Amino acid sequence: MIDCLVREKDRDYCYQQVGNRSDSNVYIGAKIRKAAEIGAEGRLVKLPDTLTQSELEEEIAKLNADDDVDGIIVQLPLDCKNHIDADAVIDKIHPLKDVDGLTRENAGRLMRGELQRTIIPCTPNGCLYLVQKATAVVIDCGINVEPATEPGKKNKLYGDVDFEAAKEVAGYITPVPGGVGPMTVAMLIRNTFQQALHQAKNNLFRDFVCLLSFACS
Repeated sequence: MIDCLVREKDRDYCYQQVGNRSDSNVYIGAKIRKAAEIGAEGRLVKLPDTLTQSELEEEIAKLNADDDVDGIIVQLPLDCKNHIDADAVIDKIHPLKDVDGLTRENAGRLMRGELQRTIIPCTPNGCLYLVQKATAVVIDCGINVEPATEPGKKNKLYGDVDFEAAKEVAGYITPVPGGVGPMTVAMLIRNTFQQALHQAKNNLFRDFVCLLSFACS
């Protein structure tokens, strides 16, 4: 399914769906209803499940070239009988029309922290809004250092959240220090243990293969 926000007189939404997945139908229906709530008309165009990769990319190219289309979404998974490289299809979307933030260009900018030059994917962006309400759980992953102003004093550590203000309205909030930091150290030790197990299994398999080869020679 390809979704596109079409900029017309009434700001219509256009949905192009590949195949007929029941969960996609529910999702499209919900978006059409939400579009109607803001006075927009949702339009659905179904594409056959026999569509090829090149044909799907051609559909995206048409939307890229259409100045009335503001946003394009490739709904995954695709309901198609032919093998289609979904990542390659997504990368055919013009970065300025990629409203999911999944193209390599937009994802790369996000990884580099270029938030003004990219689009934040919908789910994490929505989570940022969800925490902006009373009783929300706040997990502060930031760590900043305020140098000591007097000899003999320790540097002060603090997070990215105004802890004193947030704790008055948050349901739960992690402190800095003493919150995410110790958890990160614990996860490092856990990951090291897991990797050691993986290596032990690989070494055991390697030794077994060597022993088997020796026995068969």
